[in-house]
Amino acid sequence: AGDLTDTGSSEAWRRLSERFRPWRAQGVELMAVAGNHDVHYRRLEVAAERLGVPGVGGYFKALVSHPSSAGICSHPNDRTARRLARLTGEAPTSLAPRLRRSARLGADFLLLDSNQRPSHSPASQAIGFVGAEQLAEAQRLLDSRQDPRPVYLVLHHHLLPPGPAVREQPFLTCLDAPEVLRFAESNRVEAVFHGHLHMPYLAHHVYTDEAGRPRRMHVVSCGS
Repeated sequence: AGDLTDTGSSEAWRRLSERFRPWRAQGVELMAVAGNHDVHYRRLEVAAERLGVPGVGGYFKALVSHPSSAGICSHPNDRTARRLARLTGEAPTSLAPRLRRSARLGADFLLLDSNQRPSHSPASQAIGFVGAEQLAEAQRLLDSRQDPRPVYLVLHHHLLPPGPAVREQPFLTCLDAPEVLRFAESNRVEAVFHGHLHMPYLAHHVYTDEAGRPRRMHVVSCGS
């Protein structure tokens, strides 16, 4: 559910792909979405490498030593899409939305990209955004299914914060979480899987469907 790498560097993706190689060889069904760490550190990563200070510490040293490292810091969508495809063994397609059918689980997985808000600095790189255009395309994908199965939604940013401590940190939020949640409700999504918080927990979202009946959606936060 994202943050597969610390920096989004090519070397980090290469090492990760090597680790996934045995699973790909065994035909294991693999699905992945990108997180803000995979996408939004492009310019700071270059500056940090020049300073010889890898990792997060290098980002902030680079920001102080190289103010020009600020600005649009995000990797291009097509590059991230190719990296995810190499990792999971998928045919390269657009970054998101992607609809994957699991034959083993008898379910459809809708993968969204919640990193659509370009990052300009480390202070804003954790803010998420999906966007109306992506949700509209996701709806077209779901409506085009000839044999609908239960739907599970996967994205990086959380739609429901686990408690007040996180609600007080707006730089971690998905700006259009209410819209994404309404999309999930209207399509009767069985469960939402997300990362971002690096906190494993299970929650439930109770809502009323169009017929006035109460329904429950599972929310799974994938820890790290």
